[in-house]
Amino acid sequence: MINEKLINPFSIVVVGGSEDLFKPGGKILKNIIDGNYAGKLYVVNPGHDKVQGIRSYRDPALLPQVDLAIIAIRAEYCLPLVKLLLTEKNTRAFIILSAGFSE
Repeated sequence: MINEKLINPFSIVVVGGSEDLFKPGGKILKNIIDGNYAGKLYVVNPGHDKVQGIRSYRDPALLPQVDLAIIAIRAEYCLPLVKLLLTEKNTRAFIILSAGFSE
């Protein structure tokens, strides 16, 4: 069964969102913005306070609750992030775009 938070989220965070449209997090964020997403949109990028005009959180622990997390970071950081989002931010849907899981 597809999770409702995956197909109809009220809020989305792009972890690894970037100004660089050649990076997955940058392109995904641009597509969400260009698609006129009407919900709340957040970015996590430890090096920036704003990414593509969207407020960026340097620490995911500071995020408000979020329905869907799109994660575009290195694999080694994914599991601790998913645990944090599940337990502290009530996130119930995840899309992970990463490498390094020994595919």
